[in-house]
Amino acid sequence: MPFKVCCPYPDCGKFMLVEDSDRGGSVNCLICRRSIRLDGADGGASPGAATSSSAGASVAKPPAPKPAPAQRPAAAPARPPAPATRPPAPSAPAAGGNAAAP
Repeated sequence: MPFKVCCPYPDCGKFMLVEDSDRGGSVNCLICRRSIRLDGADGGASPGAATSSSAGASVAKPPAPKPAPAQRPAAAPARPPAPATRPPAPSAPAAGGNAAAP
């Protein structure tokens, strides 16, 4: 007779019916496709197993999430770029230069 099992992964958590012949083995969740280990036919919970909501079936807890990679200390803030300077204004041509006449 099939029994109800809840997927132990927090981002899934869906219920499914599993055949008695699968007790003691593992099945893949029909929704998230991850492997779920089932307890043996005696119905006892194995160490680290989470119990489903019916028929005394239990499933293994998902592996703990990996810790976040160590972050490097923040570097000192970069100095802002220097303000742009205007090029010097052109100087008046010297007397007798090659200035074009108007």
